[in-house]
Amino acid sequence: MQESSTLGAPLQKAPRVHSIQQPAEKSFLLGRDLAISMLREADKIQATQPDSAYCRRAYRDGKAQHRFVSSSIEKLLSNPALLDGFSAVLSAKLADQCASPAAHYAQPMAEYQGGAVGADGTCPLDDEVSNEAPSQALDAQSLFAKLSDQATGIWLSATDLLRMHTDVHGNDIVHAADSLADLSADLLDSAIETYDPQKLDEAHGEMRRTAALLSYRITDPRAEEVEVRMLEGIHFLMESSMELVMEALKHRGDGA
Repeated sequence: MQESSTLGAPLQKAPRVHSIQQPAEKSFLLGRDLAISMLREADKIQATQPDSAYCRRAYRDGKAQHRFVSSSIEKLLSNPALLDGFSAVLSAKLADQCASPAAHYAQPMAEYQGGAVGADGTCPLDDEVSNEAPSQALDAQSLFAKLSDQATGIWLSATDLLRMHTDVHGNDIVHAADSLADLSADLLDSAIETYDPQKLDEAHGEMRRTAALLSYRITDPRAEEVEVRMLEGIHFLMESSMELVMEALKHRGDGA
């Protein structure tokens, strides 16, 4: 059910066109980001309620297990095309002995596929980077661009999901968040193209405002459960993107 708008009927916007992606790659990235949102929720639970999902009842004080992965699995079952990207991230995480944060797995599709190391935009091994000449190693500007690009990929996935959500659950708050998400995406693109840390900082501000609007709607008692669950997943993706932006801003380079 769509709530009545005090601002009048929202204008229909054309689909975003930020980059050309093949359907298989787009599905892979959406599946990847769905898995990352699940891992972010796991990180949050581990930090606040680590025993709530434990397998033994005694550790949960007799409470039912918190099966936080259910919503992600339901989304995956409803859209099997996401399986490849979802399973890629989950495979990497389950085999990872370094307890890497969720944002670590926001790698491009090529990183998860076979091929020559360093080709297709992939990174060389860490020890190879450290042994390279300074002119060949990733400098601050390259690292800034790489992290910003990863942040943009996740943000675009989140905004695509938000656009689909807006078409079904349109209301003033969600439409405002959708417009801010577009502005943030444009600022992210511009920051990468011009290597402009100031624009990236501006983008981060708009991203925070977008996420704040979603948080407001998530806690709105008028929001239906299905809408809240969808917005929570989108919000997790946006938080992952903002974390990468903050990391990128640490590598501004000498010119910043």
